[in-house]
Amino acid sequence: MNRDFLKEAIADAKAVKESAIANAKVALEEAFTPQLKSMLAAKLDEMETSDEDDVQEMGGAGYGGGGGEGGGKKKGKKKKRRRKRR
Repeated sequence: MNRDFLKEAIADAKAVKESAIANAKVALEEAFTPQLKSMLAAKLDEMETSDEDDVQEMGGAGYGGGGGEGGGKKKGKKKKRRRKRR
């Protein structure tokens, strides 16, 4: 009788442990997903802006342009844009 009770208690403890781990995973996902999405969106915007700047600096070179618009511009620090959280 005591052995059966002990086995049942161990099985219950394992179930509680598994449930607690699953709940912790869900809580972590809920806590960090918005922040990770925001960071990813900011990085994608930064990369997109960088690509646009590269195209403007080329000023049409290679397409029959004679210097184009990009010539003579000074390179400065890029301003980071932030998206609003949704």
